[in-house]
Amino acid sequence: MAKLYFKFGAMGCSKTAQALITKFNYEERGMKVMLIKPTVDTRDGATITRSRIGLSAEAIAVAQDEDLYKLYKDKYSGYDVIIVDECQFLTPEQVDQLGQIVIDFNKPVLCFGLATDFTTHMFPGSKRLFEIAESISEIKSVCKCGAKATVNARMDDHGNIVFKGEQVCLGGNDRYVAMCRKCWLKKKAEQEAKGLYLQSIVIGICGGTGSGKTTLASRIKSAFGQDAVMLSMDSYYKSNRDIPFEERVKINYDHPDSFDTDLLVEHMRKLKNGETIYHPVYDFTQYMRTDEVKETKSAKVIILEGLLNFYNADLLKLQDIKIFVDTDADVRILRRIMRDVKERGRSLESVVNQYLTTVKPMYEHFIEPTKRLADIIVPEGGYNEVAYEMIVNAILHRINS
Repeated sequence: MAKLYFKFGAMGCSKTAQALITKFNYEERGMKVMLIKPTVDTRDGATITRSRIGLSAEAIAVAQDEDLYKLYKDKYSGYDVIIVDECQFLTPEQVDQLGQIVIDFNKPVLCFGLATDFTTHMFPGSKRLFEIAESISEIKSVCKCGAKATVNARMDDHGNIVFKGEQVCLGGNDRYVAMCRKCWLKKKAEQEAKGLYLQSIVIGICGGTGSGKTTLASRIKSAFGQDAVMLSMDSYYKSNRDIPFEERVKINYDHPDSFDTDLLVEHMRKLKNGETIYHPVYDFTQYMRTDEVKETKSAKVIILEGLLNFYNADLLKLQDIKIFVDTDADVRILRRIMRDVKERGRSLESVVNQYLTTVKPMYEHFIEPTKRLADIIVPEGGYNEVAYEMIVNAILHRINS
């Protein structure tokens, strides 16, 4: 009688290799194998499953909203076996669908994957497999101390273990190391003693041009001293180095497409995980990035200020306290004129023209609507003392809790 199998192990235990070897063994006996991989795993391409020892095969990529029962019934019911690689990325509902295939079609389903994430908590798909699989077996691997490895330790660029962050962060031996729990806890204690295990909180400050975002951000940073770092979205304007100066001037710099948001998201994730980043330096007089990068180390409080902090969904999710600075339009344009003329070498005519053609309409279309996503709305900028004190106290409360 067919069964639902769950074969789990830590990183480096040859799960994928064993899945592919199992596929080959079935095919050698003339049986058709349906090899599945979740679309979350894109390391080797959307439809390729590859092991570190060089074995590879074409796979069927399935999204987390795909009904696996319907997929098998409608397209692959003639296949004799189903093998799933990286099964931890399945949803609990998809695991139930695989279990139903076993019952209704009497076909074996073999799932290979991790049990727990880098924080030692179970993946939802793996948890469901432990609950309903008829056969559960461990593919063992070894910690460097010689004990059995059970923890998938996530590493940063400096060899430190990461204890916070999103559950899914793809990577191989360069990003994850299989360890025993004793070694993992020892390393954790060593990093805590050195102040490397940071409980970082991200403060996102959004608002229109000249609203007082930077003033408020700077005041919050000063309040927390060395425990805070500040990052500006302005540093992540696309370089456009290959575009002539005359054309760079005409670009709409208040549109979301003018920012390298993917890089900003990547850097914010690293900072939140306690890692150091090297972010671009932007030259506003030349409308492009310089050749320099600036080192920014993580801290307990990470402050991100920018026009479009709340527009990108991935960036929004990384911000723990979201603040919108709401200042009258006439005040904002006056501040913009003073800043751009004095600090960025712009003419009064160019500043007014840019404001009317791009800044104002982009604010109304992209920035002002995101105000509803804020946790706190601060009227009249960075010198609103009541709001400032409330924000500092809220941050202290989050840190202490």
